[in-house]
Amino acid sequence: VETVARTTGKRSQERMRRSGAMSNDIRFAQTAGEVLGGDRTPGQAVTLAVALVTIGAVMLGVGLDIVLENRAGHGIALVVLGGTVFLPGAYYCYIAWNAYKKRKGFDWSLMQEM
Repeated sequence: VETVARTTGKRSQERMRRSGAMSNDIRFAQTAGEVLGGDRTPGQAVTLAVALVTIGAVMLGVGLDIVLENRAGHGIALVVLGGTVFLPGAYYCYIAWNAYKKRKGFDWSLMQEM
């Protein structure tokens, strides 16, 4: 069977994919979600996303507090670093929340593998 899969051209693989002949074969899975079954929660990635949001929010808050106390030189660095940490965490938390709610277009396979 492996030699058939290797020698099969792209057109015939595409034809097989459309017909559903390859739907249960793990060798032809396109994403991690298809390999894992689509419903498996990537716990490490979600934990990291929540940690990034939390750390980034704390750094933003502390940095803004320092800036408002007229010590802008020290606070600006924390605001920039906090924003840099917060944004990717917020993005992945958004993906994780929508995948959890099973909204159209969102799946656990959109989360990065750890």
